This record gives sequence, C-alpha cells and structure tokens, in this order.
Amino acid sequence: MKKVLLFVIIMVTVSCSSSKNFLSEEQIVELEKIIKSNSIEVNFEWANPLSTSSLIVMNNLLPPGNTSSNISLLGNPNYLKIDKDSIKINLPYFGEQRIVNNYGSTNTGIKYNGEIVSKKIVFNQKKKAYQLKFSFNNKQEGYNAHLTLFQNKKANININSTHRTMITYYGNWTVLEDKKVE
Repeated sequence: MKKVLLFVIIMVTVSCSSSKNFLSEEQIVELEKIIKSNSIEVNFEWANPLSTSSLIVMNNLLPPGNTSSNISLLGNPNYLKIDKDSIKINLPYFGEQRIVNNYGSTNTGIKYNGEIVSKKIVFNQKKKAYQLKFSFNNKQEGYNAHLTLFQNKKANININSTHRTMITYYGNWTVLEDKKVE
C-alpha cells in the first residue's frame, strides 16, 4: 500500500510540473527575420496604469471586471504599428497626467504618427523574446517605450512619459498585413 501511495504522489508531482516551451533554432531564425523586417502591428487587450491613490478612488466607476490597475481594452480601438523607422500609435491612456498642455482637449490618449527618435533591439535569452526600446516625441511630450515581443505572439509595452505616470499594455502582435515576411 505504501508503494502505491508513493507512486501516486510521485506521478502527481511529475505531472503537475510546468512544461518548458523552448524555441527551436528555426523558430528563433523566423522570429529574428520578422523583427528585423521592422513591420509589426500590436493590438492591446489590457492596460495596467500605475495604481495611485487618485486612480484607486475611481475604482467604483469602472465596469465590472476592471480595477484601477487592470483595465480591459476590448472594444476600445488601439494599435501600435512599427514600419521601418516610423511608428503609428493610438492608445487610450488611464492614469495621472502630471502636466497639462492642452487644457480642455478631448485628445487624452497616447497618439503619435512619425519617426522613431532612437531604437534598440535586443534578444532576451532568458525570456526567449525580443525587446525593442525606442523613443518618440510629439509637440508637447516625450515618450520612452519598452516593447517585448514573445514567440507565442504575445506582447507587452511599458510607456514612460515626461508628463504622465507610467502605463503598461498587454496584447498580441502580428506582422503588418501589407509587409508579410517571405
């Protein structure tokens, strides 16, 4: 009886261990080819603003399933498109705006269409993901972004602004439709 119990415990322990999903060399080469083509589109599903006391106070105003630090973007149009050295961003912003430039403006999201000021691409061996660090500026504000692209088509981006608190978005990435990599 003890042997059977020991066997069952060992089997349960082994079967509950997480499986490692390693990239093959072919998958790494394919991912590298896509990243180096610089033609990527990301659509985000969740926004995670830096949770501050002013956001926590507004918790009751959010729809069910959302909190001040985890807001669903489903139904909100948003995108990030990188094509060579240009970028198009349209993201809703939830958080504190520290410096207000356009009083009374209805444009409160992160919107930009233009060139990337600086860009650095690194392969993170531990995460098996590509990390793109880039900067962009509009007329009033400067942004630093850190985009991570995983092989399972998941993505996240951290955006730091000169005028707002930090925010993180989570979603999925694809190759731009008109720029499919051969």
